[in-house]
Amino acid sequence: FDKLPKKSWIKVGQSYPTYGFMVDDHTAFIKSGNKNQLDSQNRNLDIGFRELFNPMDRKPIIIEASTNLLKNMYLTMSVSQPLSNANYENLSTFTGTITYMNTFGQNSVLFGSSFMEEDKMSLSGIFGGISYKDITFMLEADWANNLLETNKTSFASYMQFVYKPIQGLHLITKYDYFDHDHDYKTGSIARYSYGIEIYPLNLLEIKLQVRDYTTEENLNLKNEYLLQVHTWF
Repeated sequence: FDKLPKKSWIKVGQSYPTYGFMVDDHTAFIKSGNKNQLDSQNRNLDIGFRELFNPMDRKPIIIEASTNLLKNMYLTMSVSQPLSNANYENLSTFTGTITYMNTFGQNSVLFGSSFMEEDKMSLSGIFGGISYKDITFMLEADWANNLLETNKTSFASYMQFVYKPIQGLHLITKYDYFDHDHDYKTGSIARYSYGIEIYPLNLLEIKLQVRDYTTEENLNLKNEYLLQVHTWF
């Protein structure tokens, strides 16, 4: 329903709730992390928030609404089935996001904050970005409490720098960080990604990236070479 005053809308269906940046890279630690673990002795090292945003799981039933609170400021709220456990009977997960967006000529800015409450688990974070001509920078930082069974607090962050030299070609640099147990000084992982995104058609995206990992335990992790193809209708 999108014919409501103050640019408001209501959505009912199956989807993930609006939380932070809805990045299309499922391997980002702020989303579902790595499907295949890098360290056979420690699954939590690179799992990210996979317990919440696993793309292989069935998407929850959701009721979501958004409204224009003030000029350039929007509030989105939702109630949905749980994301972190198998109890899909009740709409017991509450999510909220407040966002400020503004445009100044060829430049634009966006920043906001999100939260999620589900049983004993909570997720909260901040995000923001700025676009100047052909350059875009974005970042997000999130804290999860009681998401993983082995600890209380996890932390994930994401930064991306994009330069568009010509139409249909993006040069990308990304930084991902995940600390599955924020109360301890060790156990975190960082990933540096470099690559290009090509848009040969309006409905087709091709990503080519090389990714390098570093850990506080100095694990010998090999570089990854990634090819992703996205299409939409």
